[in-house]
Amino acid sequence: MDGRQLAHSRNSEASSVVAVAARGGWNPKLYQGSAAYYAQGRLPYRPEVADVLRDELGLNGIGRLLDVACGPGSLTLMLAPDFEEGVGVDPDPGMIAEAPKAGSTLDKLGRVEQCGSCH
Repeated sequence: MDGRQLAHSRNSEASSVVAVAARGGWNPKLYQGSAAYYAQGRLPYRPEVADVLRDELGLNGIGRLLDVACGPGSLTLMLAPDFEEGVGVDPDPGMIAEAPKAGSTLDKLGRVEQCGSCH
């Protein structure tokens, strides 16, 4: 598969996700089986992301963080120390099952849970 085919494939996938979201339905099988590969297949957030957000948004350790469609909680875990409480929600139970593997700061995070009403 060359670069153009790959880009078209990715755009088609993204369009499918957008179309599902626009219809208001959730296909629970959409990402089924992908959670275990998420961390190795997705480029990690650069450590500077938390610094930039902290500075630009004036984060100071108070308030609450809600990360919707958090996946395994990668960004939630990164930003959790800048809030009193952090909650990540995701409709995919596989992603939620991966959250404890994402980092030892899960206790500080608060919780990452499946969002039943997201479907």
